[in-house]
Amino acid sequence: MKKSTFNLIQYSALSLSFLSLNESRGQAIYTDVDPDIILDSHGEIGTVDMDNDGVIDFAFLNTSGTLTSSSFIESYVEGIWVGPNSPQHGIIGYLLYISGYGGSTQYFPYAFLNDYLIGPSLLFHNWGFQRMAFRYFNEDHVLINYGGYWYTNILDHYLGIKFLDSEGDYHYGWIRCDVKDEGRTLVIKDYAYEDKPDVPIAAGDMIGNTIEFAYDKGDIHTGTDDNLFNQASIYSFGDRIYINVNDINEKSKVQIYNTAGELVYFGILTGRYSVLHLNQPAGVYFVQLISGNRSFGVNVFIS
Repeated sequence: MKKSTFNLIQYSALSLSFLSLNESRGQAIYTDVDPDIILDSHGEIGTVDMDNDGVIDFAFLNTSGTLTSSSFIESYVEGIWVGPNSPQHGIIGYLLYISGYGGSTQYFPYAFLNDYLIGPSLLFHNWGFQRMAFRYFNEDHVLINYGGYWYTNILDHYLGIKFLDSEGDYHYGWIRCDVKDEGRTLVIKDYAYEDKPDVPIAAGDMIGNTIEFAYDKGDIHTGTDDNLFNQASIYSFGDRIYINVNDINEKSKVQIYNTAGELVYFGILTGRYSVLHLNQPAGVYFVQLISGNRSFGVNVFIS
């Protein structure tokens, strides 16, 4: 793989290099980044123009260096960052509020696995500096803190993104990356978005959906005349998830993902009413019901 080094002045010029890489496959607009963008040194910047219109949509940054806090204690910091280049764009992730003097909010993009559904039911953040991976060392270069959903060696995972096009429509997409070398190297491989406005796309999908999606109170539905999941309900209590559907067939299945995009449960629905005991840590999980080309999904919290 060829190494690419960037600086802030090169932002606008760099976006043009992606114009010839676009492919339209079905309803998804796919771009193969060839050669891969590799950021493995301090100050290197990579950019992505999702719809290849000459305007940067997302920027990546590799940083390292000495940090001096208000208490005059020096520490060494390494990090991989990503952020939208417009407040109308967003990245799916987790926010953490840190109390203390003045307080602060930090943002951590999720690392999704293949087929995770990226759409409007998920929470997007538009903060410009979101931490994919980071490490802190003390003045003796002893590791004292680290984290991020992309730490330490996360390969072939996906950022979930949304962006606003020039017509004022939102599109959902993914960017496939590696973070390796203990969180020191970022590789940007390819990306895609759903050409139809306001329609979800699965992570890694290079073809796109041909089904029209409709949304109701943040839940995700597909299908029109077939009301298989029209009256489905999913909720949680404690460490159990309760599923109630108006109809099922032998191919109806349920998939549950954690916030890192990992599939933690897979099963076949055997009745209209099901209770699942999810033996997983407390937190938010995405529950998706699938039957043929129809699906329904919600986020639930288990304790």
